[in-house]
Amino acid sequence: IAESISYYVNERFGYEFWDLAQEKFSDLHENSTEQNIMEIQSNLYLNPEGWASSKVMCKALSIIKRESRKSEIVQDAFFGQNAYWIVIRRKNKIQQAISLAMAKKSGLYHFYGNPEDAPDNGISSDPAEIEESLKSVLLSDIYLESFASTLPDDRCIEIYYEDFLKNNGNNINKVNDLCN
Repeated sequence: IAESISYYVNERFGYEFWDLAQEKFSDLHENSTEQNIMEIQSNLYLNPEGWASSKVMCKALSIIKRESRKSEIVQDAFFGQNAYWIVIRRKNKIQQAISLAMAKKSGLYHFYGNPEDAPDNGISSDPAEIEESLKSVLLSDIYLESFASTLPDDRCIEIYYEDFLKNNGNNINKVNDLCN
């Protein structure tokens, strides 16, 4: 969805949010510091309107949030007056868990073609793998819900994966409104 938002907002409004389609913060780990975070942030593509963007997954988000409590620089960069968030969640947690279990097993986390043409290589997940993935999905979703509730309404929107697939135009308009 992040990739779709990046391309749609470019096509419809001319915004260049290219780093939204990449996980620039994925290498953060429990020992990452303010310096590590800000080095990545300072290297994000800055579009002509002065916006930088990036996809931030829950693991990296928790590290950024932790460091923001210790550093005004990180706090301002990610949660200050010029920080805006698009929080993407899924409604169907079981489907997300099955998808995650399959991705873990196959190593294929993103497929950009027709879903019916996605290679499955005969891989299937057993109930234990799906249950483990479901626990991970549920924890991440609770974290995202809690995180989003702490952000100012005028600087955050939540988009559900399933809603985006049904009506991406409406959700792209929400992104445009968020960016004013």
